[in-house]
Amino acid sequence: MFKMSDARMDLSDEDLEFLNELLRFNIEARYPKDRVAIRKWCTGKYTEKMIAEVRTWQRWLAAEIRK
Repeated sequence: MFKMSDARMDLSDEDLEFLNELLRFNIEARYPKDRVAIRKWCTGKYTEKMIAEVRTWQRWLAAEIRK
């Protein structure tokens, strides 16, 4: 099992909170029976916010990999 400490990254509590929220979404989105709940949870505003945060993480991780 992968642990964040394996990545050797210093993450803030805010970073960990975001990653946990993203993980929760990924798990719940896999199960068709939860689609109605997911649609209520994923408002347009929420989805835009999450996409922006994921893009920020993507750029940061890409820069870290290049180092």
